[in-house]
Amino acid sequence: MVKFINYLMLCGALLFFYCSEPNKMVSDKNQSLNKSLSSQITADNELDDIVGLTRDEAKKYRFLKNIFFKIFSELEYHGYNFDVCSGEFGYDQEIGNLEPDLEKRKQINKARADERRQKGCLSFLDWLATKPEKQKRLVASFDFAYELLNKIGEKHAVDKTSEQYIIDLLNVGYKNYWEKGCGDSSNTLICPIFWFFREIIQPFNNSYYDNHEQMFDFFEKAFLLDSVLKKQHYKILKELSEK
Repeated sequence: MVKFINYLMLCGALLFFYCSEPNKMVSDKNQSLNKSLSSQITADNELDDIVGLTRDEAKKYRFLKNIFFKIFSELEYHGYNFDVCSGEFGYDQEIGNLEPDLEKRKQINKARADERRQKGCLSFLDWLATKPEKQKRLVASFDFAYELLNKIGEKHAVDKTSEQYIIDLLNVGYKNYWEKGCGDSSNTLICPIFWFFREIIQPFNNSYYDNHEQMFDFFEKAFLLDSVLKKQHYKILKELSEK
């Protein structure tokens, strides 16, 4: 009897000890699972933080915003001034004359980037960030172009989204344009994509905008098929999307 009682006490002690200590294996496994789920939720909901836009609108807006950012940044990088939201991309001759070296010119312009962002065209994106209704209007005007570009991206993108594929083509197009012109035999899509955006945005170069509202008015109309030149560029995009 005494042995039996001692046996019960031993089992009870072991049970108490086991239950009072956290199960590290289970805990680690759950923690890993939670991290995985959290990561997946973040990825799934990354477009949901744009208040006032549907998921589809948010996707298109972010793509358009990245395109604007790329174009504005490229022009600033190469010494084009954006004073008080001016569309007059007046080339900074002083920088060009004093420092012809591209990399050194990049460093000079980078040093002025913060000031330019506060008063220049990149500030347009900051202004737009708090205006979902205007974002919706830009997305609506960009919709047809987006559908064509997305089709092209979906057909050719490997290990990246269709949007990132188009942005990468634009990157290469700008690199070639500044260094040697647009021609690039490695990818026949580079020039059409580059010139589509360059010609769509080009009229912005020739105007002066006193405020962000005026800039918005221009960009809302920029992607509309309201000129022979734009129609030609859209025709090329459509042909590429159907190949």
